[in-house]
Amino acid sequence: MKKKKIISNVFYRSSLLLIVVLLSTNTSCGQTDEPSSDMSEWYFAIDGQTKSATDSLLAEQYLKTSYFPYEISVWGAGGISRLHYNTGVGNANSGAGNAFGIGYTNFFNPYWGWSLGAEYAVYQRSVTVNGLNDSYRTCDILGNKIIYHSHLDNYREQQRLGMVNIPLSLLYQRGYNTKFYASVGMKLGLPIYGYYKSNPSVLTTAGYYPDYDQLEIWQNDLGYGGFSMQGSKTNLNFGVSFMGTMETGVKWSVGVGKDLYTGIYMDYGFNNVLKDNYSGNRLVEYSTENPASPVMHGVLTSQYPIDKVSPLAIGLKVKFGFSVGTNNWLSARKKIKSRQFSETDIEANSYEPVLPKEEMPVQNDEPIQPTVVTDVQDILIESSDCNCEKASVEQIQKDIASMKAMTNYDLGLVSVTVEQQSTLDQYVELLQANPQINVEIIGHTCDTGSDAVNLRVGQQRADFAKDYLVKQGISPDRLHTSSKGESEPAFPNTSKENRKKNRRLEIKIMEQ
Repeated sequence: MKKKKIISNVFYRSSLLLIVVLLSTNTSCGQTDEPSSDMSEWYFAIDGQTKSATDSLLAEQYLKTSYFPYEISVWGAGGISRLHYNTGVGNANSGAGNAFGIGYTNFFNPYWGWSLGAEYAVYQRSVTVNGLNDSYRTCDILGNKIIYHSHLDNYREQQRLGMVNIPLSLLYQRGYNTKFYASVGMKLGLPIYGYYKSNPSVLTTAGYYPDYDQLEIWQNDLGYGGFSMQGSKTNLNFGVSFMGTMETGVKWSVGVGKDLYTGIYMDYGFNNVLKDNYSGNRLVEYSTENPASPVMHGVLTSQYPIDKVSPLAIGLKVKFGFSVGTNNWLSARKKIKSRQFSETDIEANSYEPVLPKEEMPVQNDEPIQPTVVTDVQDILIESSDCNCEKASVEQIQKDIASMKAMTNYDLGLVSVTVEQQSTLDQYVELLQANPQINVEIIGHTCDTGSDAVNLRVGQQRADFAKDYLVKQGISPDRLHTSSKGESEPAFPNTSKENRKKNRRLEIKIMEQ
């Protein structure tokens, strides 16, 4: 017991040291594609007010499209956990086992990662023997040859193995706030204790002397008669175990950088962990030193054939994961919430999503049929209500072609920048000089974020441009807004530059 306590203390202290080392070495680490920890420059304008990007739209996009690459976890598990073998005597039953441990996971992309940990696990099994008869040749205390007979009733043995497991696994996950996960790997099991404990039982013995043709059935001093065997505890000698491990379940997001894993797991040992060969022992033996106290051996330490003893566990597992490197993210959000910003505080950010959408098949940077407004002449000519002459149409087309494209929106930005105001001022002049035309203002986004978010952002960009034109004296009846979201990219969403070009406004002449 003293040795067991010392080993347990070493395990606990080593586990604590592992957590401290991992936290100290990784706290400042983060995915290189994530935003900078200094997020005081992350702002966007919506509903006419400048707000912190972490408080609304950009936070939603960030949490859906990024990941924290380092995670510390603690877990507990329970279920059927036993020493697996085919016994040659009695009835064997599975026992309830448990495990708890700590781990470290490194995600090298949003889907895949590897994990390493340390776990304390218990494996146990019970064997019940009732009505067992056995006999073998030996000598009594006086050296006379005998055939020793035994009959055992109500014998029950509880076997127990405690191990420190070191799991190494490959993990796959899929989803956003709620994820499916699965892992497969190996475990190295290091035994820290092993024993079997027997309950009181009833033993009846007899000795047959072939030289005298005599049967002794009631002579306790010679080891014959009825005995009430007391329970005992005996150590078992186990070795290192090599196990395969599998786990699957659901990963629930319960906060920024905090996840709850709930799943099922299975561990299976490949090798025999029982070190010594006890094939020469009987379950009940005659004692030549003290015949009045027959010797009892355990099921695992007797002559009954057992080919392999290995750990086996199947059950439920609950794990709580803490992502490393979230403190800077959370403190920056708190800092932004405590401040007020004006329109002049809006700054460009360099955020690039970690997880672009997979359904975008284009792998080159060639334009994807960018929408242009060179069809103004056709639109005006086909309009039956337009009385404009060809010269004026050509002039409108020429004016529009000379205007600078309204692209390069920063991620999450929906307001009108100073540069875009200059372009919109040209549209004011165009609309004032040509009262016969109406325009449609269309907002576009890149593929970052969900479809619903992108449609909303595109509409907000178009509405801001319309509001600006109205303030400059253009009738709102001549201005129509819509959003295409991410559905009509001008360039493939394969790079940071292309995504910025796709975050744009288009203004088209509407048919009268």
